[in-house]
Amino acid sequence: STGGILAAGSAGCLHTTETGNNLPTEVTVDDITALLAKSNRYALDNARWIVSPYVFHQVFQRLDLAQGVSSLQVDMGPTFMGYPVTLSTAMPGSSAGAGDVIALFGDFSRAGIFGLRRDFAIVASTDRYVEYDQTALFASIRATAVWHDLGTASAAGPVVGLKLGAAS
Repeated sequence: STGGILAAGSAGCLHTTETGNNLPTEVTVDDITALLAKSNRYALDNARWIVSPYVFHQVFQRLDLAQGVSSLQVDMGPTFMGYPVTLSTAMPGSSAGAGDVIALFGDFSRAGIFGLRRDFAIVASTDRYVEYDQTALFASIRATAVWHDLGTASAAGPVVGLKLGAAS
């Protein structure tokens, strides 16, 4: 879910599609260019898209193919409008509707930081499965992400989002 990334206080980072365009299949090229226009220049050098596989195929590939362009480049992975695409099942997919943020774009390294709270640890035990001559392994890690610059209600930060408009 994107709720924690672009919350209500970051409204300046969102482009909302027009009323009636409340499904991913109704997103237009104008919506994409308006979203890119909200992006700050400093966030474009390392920018990327984050979308669900469904949105990638139903929005990005549909718009590319309508213009005779392929968004799948050899040895580059998926791209759209010249920027790399990261596919995430945490983003809204086929069930996306009015009010959902279906695409994120920008430089995520400028918006937040990822940190380890406890290092990666592996513990082995030969006692647990001794009768099978096997060793049990247990691994753990504690990590967190903190979003520190997501913009304000009136100004975009390094990450912007595409939000579906209300149903007509």
